Parts: sequence; structure tokens; C-alpha cells
Amino acid sequence: MDPIQLKLFVEALKKGEIRKASDILERVAASDEYQKGYKKALLGIVTSVENKEMNSLFFKMISETVTKKSLEEQRRQSKKMSQDTFRPTSEQGYERAWYDVLSIYLGKKKVGLDKHVEGELY
Repeated sequence: MDPIQLKLFVEALKKGEIRKASDILERVAASDEYQKGYKKALLGIVTSVENKEMNSLFFKMISETVTKKSLEEQRRQSKKMSQDTFRPTSEQGYERAWYDVLSIYLGKKKVGLDKHVEGELY
């Protein structure tokens, strides 16, 4: 998924704009098993916010009931799992989606204008 679209997706969910996030997700192609796994993870995130599933990781993230350290650990784990060659391709895509979402949420991945600007704008 395009990093800018993913950032818009994450921001929409942080604001509770489920319809906007769903619209962004609808435009994501799932042409192979990797992409199907990736999209499945994002769909699960939308569903968890929509249903206010308090035990889901993303809902805990937006309600700030999980530590940054814990999110960092989950991010590292998702990256590792997405690179494990013995895992099914769809599972690798699923974990990559989580890695990307956590990277954007934690500000580890710069997208759009952010990656070209250093410091404060004002």
C-alpha cells in the first residue's frame, strides 16, 4: 500500500472516521496472497475500531492503553515475522501490514512532506 494512503488510513481510524478508512481500504488491490494477507490485517483493524473491541491492539493504541515500548516490541516482532520465509505468503503480508501501521503510528516511517522537512514548520 502506498505510504501516504496508509498514513491517511491510520489517521482516519485515529479520528474514528471508519467510512473514510473503509473507502481507502476498498482501493487496495489484493491480486496475490501477500496482498490478500496485507488487506486482511487492515480490514481487521477497521473492524476492531468499528466494533470498539477493547482487546484489539489498534483499539488499545488509539485509546492509549498500551505503552510505546510494547508497540515498539510488536513492531519488531511483526517485521521479523514478515520476513520469515517458512511462513505462508499471506501471513507475511499480514505481518507486513502491521509493521507498516505501527511504523506510521509511532512516527518511524516518514511519508509525504514529512520526509522532506526537518524540524518545525512554524
